[in-house]
Amino acid sequence: MRIAVWQLDGGGAGRLETLLAAGRTALRTEYYELALRMGQAAWDQSRSVEAALVLSDSLDYLGRSRAAEELLGEARVLATNDQELTDLAVRRASALFRSLGEAARADQVLEETAAAISDPKCHREILAMRGVNLVLAGTFDAPSPSTRRCCANRGTRHSPRPRSTSVSAWRWRAHHRGRHPHPDRLAARMELNDEGQYTALGIYLVAQAVAHLHAGNLAEAAGIADAGYQFSVERANVDGQAWFASILALIRLIEGGRRPPATCSERQRRSSAR
Repeated sequence: MRIAVWQLDGGGAGRLETLLAAGRTALRTEYYELALRMGQAAWDQSRSVEAALVLSDSLDYLGRSRAAEELLGEARVLATNDQELTDLAVRRASALFRSLGEAARADQVLEETAAAISDPKCHREILAMRGVNLVLAGTFDAPSPSTRRCCANRGTRHSPRPRSTSVSAWRWRAHHRGRHPHPDRLAARMELNDEGQYTALGIYLVAQAVAHLHAGNLAEAAGIADAGYQFSVERANVDGQAWFASILALIRLIEGGRRPPATCSERQRRSSAR
């Protein structure tokens, strides 16, 4: 990342491979403004799917989801294989569904891509994304055949996909609200170290906080949500800010009080004062 920054600061265009590597590292460590700079420089230098993915992820995480969605649509003609088509479609559908509220269009993008590819692994990626959208829409009671097939594939010889574990984590939260959050989902995410948009670590922390919320563990939920919100503010991640602020608001409603819920840091300060 330092080399890429030095190259750009020095007035050069930077080496494409260095820019892309730096952009991916910045995304993984949640330095989104830096990732945007690297992605834009790479895209300006070479119109490619790889550059489009880095740039669109940066735009989306910074709340510029319409620009990200348009870029992903533009990059579709650059795809040369099933995996590239799938990566573009999954990210585009995510932006359409989550940030732009266009669920029907998101599903259309996934359906069109599924019809254009033949790789079974890529088909599972598409199914997993559709399952995520169903779960986020609150469709828990009657999971679609797509979602069931996605979850059934976890036992195959292929490595489990983080998007599948995300579906499982949210389905667990909906159907087993009285249990403690399952740690295996987070462990699976850390081991796979996948860079896909919907496998961000924050997704698992949100699921864990919501699980605590429904289990009645309000202090634990508030601690996770508060830490996640503060971190999201530091990294200019508007998506994270919205998720964790929503959880903190729900806790306030449940408690019935006018004051924000006591977070871990606040409880520590009170204990020290005593």
